[in-house]
Amino acid sequence: MLVQELDCLILSSIRDTSLVEEALQIMKRDSIGYLLVKCVDTRMPEVVTWDSALEALKNSVSLNEPVKRISRKNFETIEGNRTIDEVDFKENSFFVVLGEKDSVLGILTKEAFFEYKIKSLKAERDMLSQIIEYSPNCIYVADEKGNTVLANKAWEELSDIKRSDVLGMSIEVIEKMKMYYPAITPVILKEKRKLSILQRYTNGKTTLVTGVPIFDDSGRITRVICNAKDLDEINSVTKYLNESSTGNGKQDDKIHSHGKNLIIASNVMKRIMNSLVQVAKADSTVLITGESGVGKDVVAHYIHENSPRVNHE
Repeated sequence: MLVQELDCLILSSIRDTSLVEEALQIMKRDSIGYLLVKCVDTRMPEVVTWDSALEALKNSVSLNEPVKRISRKNFETIEGNRTIDEVDFKENSFFVVLGEKDSVLGILTKEAFFEYKIKSLKAERDMLSQIIEYSPNCIYVADEKGNTVLANKAWEELSDIKRSDVLGMSIEVIEKMKMYYPAITPVILKEKRKLSILQRYTNGKTTLVTGVPIFDDSGRITRVICNAKDLDEINSVTKYLNESSTGNGKQDDKIHSHGKNLIIASNVMKRIMNSLVQVAKADSTVLITGESGVGKDVVAHYIHENSPRVNHE
């Protein structure tokens, strides 16, 4: 993201002939601590701050004097086409953001910038939490001591275990209670490497669990992330793929489509036609691609003829 795209830039301004009192009123009205002062004789504006205005009043500057008397002429600038990762305030409390031909886009303050960064990080964290929560993969996370710190909705549905019952609980205690077993996390913490095991739950389901250790910069494990897959589902998919690749014995080499015989000679075409049988059952749009003359129309007719929509256009 570019600096000029930030929505926290201060755009309020005042002419250098305006009074100090007007500047304070604008800053109070807009709840800002900085204000651009547009100068009649120069393109580059000056800046007045709330603190500098109050300090000037303490030093006998009148509210009825021109704001130019208390405005700052020396300050750091930054180009608006810089990325926000290039912003480095160091000892600066603000930057004047410049656009093309040194046009002034606004003021970027240190407070507003870091507030924006915090909001952005929170938004990214919330988005990541949503991705984990609604992922179709069963995700389970433990900390470096083997305590449960996260389990998503898919894991809860697979295991039939309420997350509230295991969060904060030691994996070893969970294993002793036979909620699921054997536990993979203690082994990963000991061996410090990725592992996979078969794990059983109290609801009778068997899962293939793969655990991965997460390390910090010093090489210490901070988290163990586990992904569980229902073994019955794995076996069903494997069976389907095997049948699709070898043929299930129920498809003839001649497949009728709108009164025409399709002569299937190669194993590749047999696998394709077997897949079309499954595709035809799905109530969804099918995209068929290929060069001209390869038979896209024939395939489309075959899918239609073997679909629930065969009696419709």
